[in-house]
Amino acid sequence: MAFFLKAKQAAESLATPLIETFPATLESMTGRKTLDLRTKALQRLFEQIALMQRTDRLGLLERIVFARDFQNRLKAAGYTPAFIRQTMAEVLSKISFVG
Repeated sequence: MAFFLKAKQAAESLATPLIETFPATLESMTGRKTLDLRTKALQRLFEQIALMQRTDRLGLLERIVFARDFQNRLKAAGYTPAFIRQTMAEVLSKISFVG
């Protein structure tokens, strides 16, 4: 299990800032300020993923462990399945390709 420690740490280090900067309680709000906050939080997440991929790329099995752990963290934080699905689709495409 130590092999997957890097993937779990990556999931934690990427999910925590997202959860802190855009809490699940704001997800259902549709105001301009909330949408801007969501956009900025997701942009930061994607920038962090790109940086992680350039410096310490995850292997195939590590990406699977990362995705499961990241998804579970979003669920535990109270995000809706639609938000999780949309975010996971973007995250998975970002961790699969460098750049």
